Amino acid sequence: MWVHRRSEEPPSTSVECYWKKPTLSRVGTTLKYITVQQMSKKEVPHRPSTSALYTDFVLEAKKRKLQHCELIKYQDDFKHSNVMRYSLHCFIMDQPPKIQADVDNLVDIMKTTFNRAAISAIEEATRMQYKSSLWYEMRYGRITASKAHEVSVCHTPDGSLVATIMGAKIPDTIAMKRGRSLELSVRKTRNVRHRFNYRCMQLV
Repeated sequence: MWVHRRSEEPPSTSVECYWKKPTLSRVGTTLKYITVQQMSKKEVPHRPSTSALYTDFVLEAKKRKLQHCELIKYQDDFKHSNVMRYSLHCFIMDQPPKIQADVDNLVDIMKTTFNRAAISAIEEATRMQYKSSLWYEMRYGRITASKAHEVSVCHTPDGSLVATIMGAKIPDTIAMKRGRSLELSVRKTRNVRHRFNYRCMQLV
């Protein structure tokens, strides 16, 4: 009987929990905003900001010649050591400010930089097309063969064509998915019938 009566009583923590609502839950009602210091009752010791650790890390990374660290890629003197340096964006960012501001000088440097060896390296690295991240990187800012006719007849300076050339993504449709799935089987069939080895086209 006593247990039954006690079970009918309201929980002893119901009112107490109401008054112990999280401080963050009051934001937007009684509080306009709250800082991180106000969320904690303990005083956070003040530590002066210093860039010593950051500087030491960058120096050590340069000594070890790290190439796959995202932090190192944002340094002014960073140079890509692989095919990525032929990306139009990376190539322009590696040039001095005077060259970046002069289109004619930039084009002249590109003519000497993009020699047969560089083109062969790009061709080999982009054979997987959409499966390769370099495929999209090398197409960025460039007028490829698939866009040449559209560019020749386009008169809109800021339309969808320019956006696509600058890296805008095209929505993946059912027809595009079907084309990718059929590409391999069609290529195999053509190889058997024509006795010729068809391969994936790369960026040239």
